[in-house]
Amino acid sequence: IIDLYVLTADYVRNIQEWVDNGFSDVIPAAPNNFELRKTMESIEDKASISDHISYIPVKFKILFGEYADAENQAVFKVIKKRGTAYTDSEIKNAVAAKVNEYFRLENWDFGEQFYFSELAAYLHKELADYISSIVITPKFAGNDFRNLLSISCEPHEIFLSVVTSKDVKIISSIASNELTGE
Repeated sequence: IIDLYVLTADYVRNIQEWVDNGFSDVIPAAPNNFELRKTMESIEDKASISDHISYIPVKFKILFGEYADAENQAVFKVIKKRGTAYTDSEIKNAVAAKVNEYFRLENWDFGEQFYFSELAAYLHKELADYISSIVITPKFAGNDFRNLLSISCEPHEIFLSVVTSKDVKIISSIASNELTGE
């Protein structure tokens, strides 16, 4: 048995169009096993008689924005760098853009683990003129912020962040009450 994890260019393109066009209510679906078998039928001819090829569609695991599963929805709370000339709106947009940039497809492999500490280090480096501190908190009060400190993907998943400026909040200090949902 040969398991092939397949991420099609059409699915990636459809997801990218969905993101670029402002997130319609319908999230593009990954191709199913039958569609993958038809797409990959040229491989079947190269398999030996005893081989069974199983095509497993790779899906995006959506993180942080409103289209993520409830347990993966988050608010990024940032403290503005003292003396910065950037507005709150500029900071929110910059944080959202850099979080999404961090999760670009080419930066991840199927089944990887996300650690917030690595993202925080990246954001501090990239946004040194904007922010002095950042924390991630659950969007909903019943969720525990510690669950967002590391997130796993299944072997057939790859991360996709859909953070918008609505998912970023400017705060004045990090207090225990800031570690709960909105």
